[in-house]
Amino acid sequence: MKRIYLLALPLMLATAVSCSNQSKEETKTEETVESVTEATAEPVEIEGFKTIENLAASVVKSLKERDYDGYYSHVMSEEMEMTQAAKITDSTIRKEFLHEYGFSLHEEKEYFDNLLHYYDTKNIDLNKVVLADMDYTEYKGGEYHPLELYEVFVPIEMDYELLIDFTVIKVEDQFYLTSELGI
Repeated sequence: MKRIYLLALPLMLATAVSCSNQSKEETKTEETVESVTEATAEPVEIEGFKTIENLAASVVKSLKERDYDGYYSHVMSEEMEMTQAAKITDSTIRKEFLHEYGFSLHEEKEYFDNLLHYYDTKNIDLNKVVLADMDYTEYKGGEYHPLELYEVFVPIEMDYELLIDFTVIKVEDQFYLTSELGI
């Protein structure tokens, strides 16, 4: 499938997703990390998904419902980021990983709102998302080995092809969003 990427919005977003149709028991990790979002100033429980497909469905649902807390609730926490980075033995690669996925948690809400504003101004209908045509590939060819990162592409069928693009990381058999959501 030929992909045409829009370069009109060059911002990458830190992200999270809303609860899926799965029960919380099915999606929760054994060790739950709580973070505080600026939107609510209340702790948001960070949860992962057993499959990339379920995580993608939750990302789309959060965007459709404009649910920032749900969106944010599946972003890898800063503590998780540090734990995962420690697994990378090459110090240069570890530094690159920390630089690439370094969290700007104070900007999360702004990025989320900017993405929704972009969809609104470009008349992008999130009801035209085709989850069945979702595709994903190993992120940067496994550059951050032994970490498992995947870039996910979820198409939106419009007059032109548009993709929701984000990166996920596998931590203890659960998938979480990284800070790399975009279009």
